[in-house]
Amino acid sequence: QGLIQGLIAAVLAASLVLIFRTSRIINFGALAFGAPGGLMAFLLIRFTSCPFWIAVLMCLVLSAAFGAVAELSFGRRFAKRSRLIFTIATIFISQTLVQVITPAIVNAPFLPPAELRPQGALNETNALRPYLPFSGYEFTLGSFPVKFGFPELFTIEVVLVTLIALGVVLRYSRLG
Repeated sequence: QGLIQGLIAAVLAASLVLIFRTSRIINFGALAFGAPGGLMAFLLIRFTSCPFWIAVLMCLVLSAAFGAVAELSFGRRFAKRSRLIFTIATIFISQTLVQVITPAIVNAPFLPPAELRPQGALNETNALRPYLPFSGYEFTLGSFPVKFGFPELFTIEVVLVTLIALGVVLRYSRLG
């Protein structure tokens, strides 16, 4: 489990470094920019018959749109301010946009009404696992009691592909 959490932290760290190298600010709200997309994917997979891959693509599109809206509506305004003010503004911007967008996502018309959804479904430990592809596939490593399955393998694959692609782009292009 530490490997999975570490890989996720590596992607977040890479995004923080890229943002800092391009704009000279530390975006403390970086993780919040992906939250609306992640929530949308969770709700689509858990409460609709939307295929996993479509939900993941919609998650990526929504998160990219969320970042673009933040950049166009707030980022450009603070770009000429001091770096400290812009850094602090990233927290405010991300939290404000999340508070505005989250209720819209939770109450989207293509989702079942909130009163028909199981109470506490967002707080369950493995609330999504039975709804993912290959949900019955699990294995253990050696004598460790921790079970691994599709979510862990998917996370490892996505993170490794992302970090390798980022490394290739930065190493062999003019962007690097």
